[in-house]
Amino acid sequence: ALSSAASDVYKRQVQYIKAKDMITEYIKLQGYINRSTVQELCGFTDQQARRTIEKMKEENIIEMSNGGRYAKYILKEI
Repeated sequence: ALSSAASDVYKRQVQYIKAKDMITEYIKLQGYINRSTVQELCGFTDQQARRTIEKMKEENIIEMSNGGRYAKYILKEI
């Protein structure tokens, strides 16, 4: 069996991959997503939503289309 630390890392990875898929699908349908929608869609806390968005930006999957309080994120054109 996995150690509890390894298990936590695994769970976080699976959670991220699922969230990434849901967020990508949502953007394809709606054109953009914002942080509160990420929270709602994925059942995340504000902090988790923020981390997920940051990670997706680092991976060049999404980019911010307009900043500030009502920041929207769109799929990055490849």
